Amino acid sequence: MISVVQNFICNNDERLKVLLDNLPKLGEIFKDYTFYVNFNDTNNFEVVLDAYKKYIPNLYFYNELKKDWALVTLSLCEQVETPYVIYLCEDQQVNMTKVDWDNIIKEALLEQTVEYLLLTKIGKYTQSKFVRNIKKYDMDQESGQILWNKHLWN
Repeated sequence: MISVVQNFICNNDERLKVLLDNLPKLGEIFKDYTFYVNFNDTNNFEVVLDAYKKYIPNLYFYNELKKDWALVTLSLCEQVETPYVIYLCEDQQVNMTKVDWDNIIKEALLEQTVEYLLLTKIGKYTQSKFVRNIKKYDMDQESGQILWNKHLWN
């Protein structure tokens, strides 16, 4: 139902530590998902590859070194055979359980049938200088519930 796509470099020791500490949890929460990962560097390649092979059971791992991030990411997405894709930043820490995640998926994808679900704090990139014609969806102040909508983008 869901695949995970990642395209990144990791040549900073602090980010590498976060990635290595986080992979066991990713492997548990997303154990039923296929990962399509491109590591776009040679520095730390073996360390990252070994960690992914250890913790991610359904893995397509690449070492495409082209510096065209969008083209490589699109190429990964074109391999996906599931109806949903998670683009997951490599250093995004997972602070939930598999039950928590399954509840999010049940509510957002199955019950509300959303097409786009933002799970990270990227408010900086939703400013008009980065994205045109964005619709803003905020918390419902009365109920405290997040408002779901199928059409988040114009």
